[in-house]
Amino acid sequence: MSLPELHARIVKLDTEIGLQRELLRKLERDKSLAQCQINAVLDPMARLPFEISSEIFLETIDPFPEPKALHAPMLLLNICHSWSDIALSTPALWAAFNIVFPCARGLKEILPIWLERAQNHPLSFRTRLRMGSQCKRLPLSILLEGKFDQDVVSVIWGHGKQLKHLEIVLEGEEEEEEEEDTDERPNELMELWSGTTGPGPLPSLVTLTISDALDRGSEFSGISPSHVFKLLRLAPNLTECLFFDMDIIFDNDDAIDGLLLPNLRRLTFGEDGRCPTPPGKADLKLRSG
Repeated sequence: MSLPELHARIVKLDTEIGLQRELLRKLERDKSLAQCQINAVLDPMARLPFEISSEIFLETIDPFPEPKALHAPMLLLNICHSWSDIALSTPALWAAFNIVFPCARGLKEILPIWLERAQNHPLSFRTRLRMGSQCKRLPLSILLEGKFDQDVVSVIWGHGKQLKHLEIVLEGEEEEEEEEDTDERPNELMELWSGTTGPGPLPSLVTLTISDALDRGSEFSGISPSHVFKLLRLAPNLTECLFFDMDIIFDNDDAIDGLLLPNLRRLTFGEDGRCPTPPGKADLKLRSG
């Protein structure tokens, strides 16, 4: 064969190879589709009505799941196409989550996708801030430096109107050392949590829980009425407000306007069974009727 003929033959063979590769890809797609159809027939979940499958998924997840690949509901997306379709079509699966600060890398990109899957379903957030054993020796502002990802906080507050349940927990490790005065820490925590992009109106919020779980023996942290009222004014439909392991510190010099929460049924400070001392009792009133 002449050189031009050899070049022409190579071109022809390349064309035939391309056609065979395309045919092979089509056969592989057909095989994959057939396998999916077999799985759908054999998978008991695929034979159940969507409502029942969705309810089963809801029963398998933690009340406050973490947005991680190996945790449900994210894990359900990696089982098969039918399970993924069920999970993505169940907004309630994506309506609650637990965030631990410092945040995992990339959470600010994952969180909006997670919340988009929740659609308009009421949301429940639990946020936990892990401090470490040094929490009793350093000012909280130093300990929190770099731990709050304000981009993540902004995403949370951006969905504030859907927020139904909110829990904020400050955690630490036990340490056998002389304890320092930490009465200002919950106030400081709440200021830093709000940051420059604090919460807006929370019209759907019915339960608010803030816990200072740092182990400090029998001592309780204090929170001022101004910080309490700042939060409560944002949530006019609140029914439960719980401040665990902290007292409310009343100062006669504080001038605070009255606040009416007509739906409030439970208000707790400190420990269960431990009541605010005067003059606190005089500042807490219940309106009947």
